[in-house]
Amino acid sequence: MSMFHKILVPIDGSEHSDHALEQAVALAVSLSHEVKITILHVSPILVLNEPPIISIEENAEAEGQQILKPAEDKLTAAGITYDVQLKTGDPSTIITQFADDNQVDLIMMGSRGAGLISEILLGSVSHNVIKHAHCPVMVTK
Repeated sequence: MSMFHKILVPIDGSEHSDHALEQAVALAVSLSHEVKITILHVSPILVLNEPPIISIEENAEAEGQQILKPAEDKLTAAGITYDVQLKTGDPSTIITQFADDNQVDLIMMGSRGAGLISEILLGSVSHNVIKHAHCPVMVTK
C-alpha cells in the first residue's frame, strides 16, 4: 500500500517545476489508488519604496493564472483529481505551511525556480522546503 495520497506540486512556470509536475503525474498514474495532486503557485511579496503605478496584486494573480492553466490542462488530460491554489508570500514558508495544514504526503518540486535570482540562490526555496517540511520532499531537475 502506497503512502502517497496527497501530492503537493509547487509551480512557478520554470522548466524545473514543469518537470516536477510531469513526474507527479507519472507517479499518480502508476499508483493503484486515488491520488489528489494540488498545484500551488506562490507569488512572492514585493517590497517597494514608492506606490506602484499598476496593481501588484492583480498583476501577480494574472501571472499566477497564466502559470496554473497549462498545469491544470495536463492534470485534466491525465484524468487526475486535482486542486489549484494561488497564494502570496514567502514561497518556502507558504509551501511548508500548506503541506502541514493539508496533511500532504509528498511535496514534489523542481530544484530551481524561474528567474536569475533563483539561479543565483541555487534553489533556495527547494532547500528551505527540504529543511522545514514535515513530509517527504522529492526534488526533480
